[in-house]
Amino acid sequence: MNIDGYFEKLAKLVHYAKSVGLAIQELVEQRDQQLLVTLLSFRESMLTSEDENWLSGYLPIGFFAGWTRRERLAAFALTFEAQREWKRIEVRSLCEPYAKSQRLFKHAPHMFDEIRKRVNGRPDQELIDVLATTSIDGSEVYRAGNGYT
Repeated sequence: MNIDGYFEKLAKLVHYAKSVGLAIQELVEQRDQQLLVTLLSFRESMLTSEDENWLSGYLPIGFFAGWTRRERLAAFALTFEAQREWKRIEVRSLCEPYAKSQRLFKHAPHMFDEIRKRVNGRPDQELIDVLATTSIDGSEVYRAGNGYT
């Protein structure tokens, strides 16, 4: 495997973790999938002295008990890299243009008509007109149909 393959598989791992509702470290600790075995093996082969210095402080926590020191270092590295990938995926999804297939519009379809318009009249695909929603007690939580966002 090369580094591009590693990051592609890492993204698959993150999507899988999200789909089954497991934290990355819980999934890595299970070590029961071929994808994890492959990722851990590759990451262990790529450990550097910088990784060792950075990750050694996490060893006393006790995660990945019963594994060798290098396996544990690789597991921590993989976990942290997957958590960064998870965050990247989350940020990317927050910045997607609006589409009727998104969860908000499935639950409150009328909100799709409330997408803010640009000066030229076209939807900007970034914001919903705040006047179309109701803030809950002035907070960042808004009523959207029968739910909240």
